[in-house]
Amino acid sequence: MNLPPPPPLPRPNWRPRYYLCHRGADPLIVQEIADYFRQQRSDVIVQDGDGLSLSFPEFRRVSFQHVEAGCSDLIVLLNKKFPGTAYRHTLGAVTSKAKKELSAINTIYVIRIDNCDYESSHPPWADLADAETPEERREILLQSDRPLCG
Repeated sequence: MNLPPPPPLPRPNWRPRYYLCHRGADPLIVQEIADYFRQQRSDVIVQDGDGLSLSFPEFRRVSFQHVEAGCSDLIVLLNKKFPGTAYRHTLGAVTSKAKKELSAINTIYVIRIDNCDYESSHPPWADLADAETPEERREILLQSDRPLCG
């Protein structure tokens, strides 16, 4: 008689892992957002560098590799150098494939940090475009309690 394998044991002290990807964002704002998610008792892997040295296909590949490697959530910062059209072409495939095939990913957080063209049926999870101080940005993030899948 073949019995199904037992369910996996829970990992001790497991914490959600986020991969924060950005393209041309102000490093101070990237740090603020990473710190916000770290304060939620989560591990945050921040994309190395500003991403502008990577082509969009390379940017997508690197982002997806981190998601496949076990990051449970993806944080995407949108600004003038990474507007909505570039997001859809670059990470839209990651989003749809992750929803269908990767059981590890839970949520994709799209955070608009600059005034850029962002057209979608879903608004960004948080819109920081009009916030001018770290305090204002933190307050907006704290009010964004309903994650949206991109």
